[in-house]
Amino acid sequence: MKGNRIEIKEKIKFLGLELHRVLNLGSSGQRKRKLLSTVVVSKLLYASPIWAKALVFNRNVVILCIIGRMILAHFLE
Repeated sequence: MKGNRIEIKEKIKFLGLELHRVLNLGSSGQRKRKLLSTVVVSKLLYASPIWAKALVFNRNVVILCIIGRMILAHFLE
């Protein structure tokens, strides 16, 4: 990012949680999808003040809808 190298690690500690590179909760796929969708939604909402202004352009709304459908289709697999 901007000329800086990003190091890939097997696990990181973030806000008291240890996140592993490979998500394996040892539970059903439904639980994993629910966890992943919660993380995605929280990240999108956190960043929404930044990208919300771009939604005045119809093209950006269409792109956001396409991405949303792709994510939803992935979670429903």
